[in-house]
Amino acid sequence: MIQPPRDIDIAALRGLQRKFGKVFPAESVIFKEGDTSMHFYVILQGVVEITKRVKPGPEGGSDQVLTLSQLGPGGFFGEIGAFSGRPRTATARAVKDTTLLFFDGYSAISLLQSSPRFALGIIQTLCDRLLRIDEALVGAAAHMIGDQPSLDIAVFTAGQSTESDEDHPDIDSNVSPHNDPNT
Repeated sequence: MIQPPRDIDIAALRGLQRKFGKVFPAESVIFKEGDTSMHFYVILQGVVEITKRVKPGPEGGSDQVLTLSQLGPGGFFGEIGAFSGRPRTATARAVKDTTLLFFDGYSAISLLQSSPRFALGIIQTLCDRLLRIDEALVGAAAHMIGDQPSLDIAVFTAGQSTESDEDHPDIDSNVSPHNDPNT
């Protein structure tokens, strides 16, 4: 399902096509997960699929490709690379012939500063994405709680720390939603 975009003033952005536009043929890869690039993309026409390669669990098997989203006109992607300088966290591929605007990080920041409507649309869309991620994490945590007798602190840190419970004696790793010592 193609995610509906927020209002980023797509009509005004079409005026930038001559300077910042590029057409990607159907099935072409725009960038790959792990690539380094500082470009931010806005879709004028077409569809872009965002995918992530998922490594198999301890039981083995081959990598799986997870479709994170499909974006249509007014959708944008590449914000992590453009604004943080980090490698691409996913792969972007044109599903059909697609016309994109692509901006380096500095041009994207300039556009955000000069167009409050564009900036607000970007912020609202990022909020929508964060809410979807939050809902997915809560769902995954609920599933994990159902499968395990206690809630592992890793659910909350999402792998941010490799420290053990011994490094933090004040953390009770036996706390579960069923035996909360504060209730």
